[in-house]
Amino acid sequence: MDDASSFFANAERLTRIFGYWPSFHDAEVLELNLSRGGNGAEVGGDNAPILTARIYVFEMTSKVRSGRFVLRNHTRVTLRFEGVDGLELDGFNHQNALNALSFELVPRTDGGPSLLAVTFDPAYGLGASFTCRSAEVVEAEACSAPVR
Repeated sequence: MDDASSFFANAERLTRIFGYWPSFHDAEVLELNLSRGGNGAEVGGDNAPILTARIYVFEMTSKVRSGRFVLRNHTRVTLRFEGVDGLELDGFNHQNALNALSFELVPRTDGGPSLLAVTFDPAYGLGASFTCRSAEVVEAEACSAPVR
């Protein structure tokens, strides 16, 4: 999938920091929130489950300082997924580093609009997969130093 940002409302909140949609390689899931949805008004007319993830993401450069790659664009991003179904979670712990965060459109068997399949591919800690109806970048804030 070439441009994950096309799946997200308000993707520019994140892409304006990086200049592109990041891979989320070595990103850390800081927080995961699950909600069953509300009375309908807050999720477009139904009680669709919501998953919100707060993730620390950065860009690794090819420069090395003190034996380590120099990182830049340190960012805390909040992603919100609505209409979550088929959620599988595993391994949530104190770090939750990702290999990647991937997205794929999947057709529905009932002929309705395609769903977004989301995979949190774990490097260490949290692994997750689910489908959802919509995704949004709620917030992306630059941070001055890595979050640890």
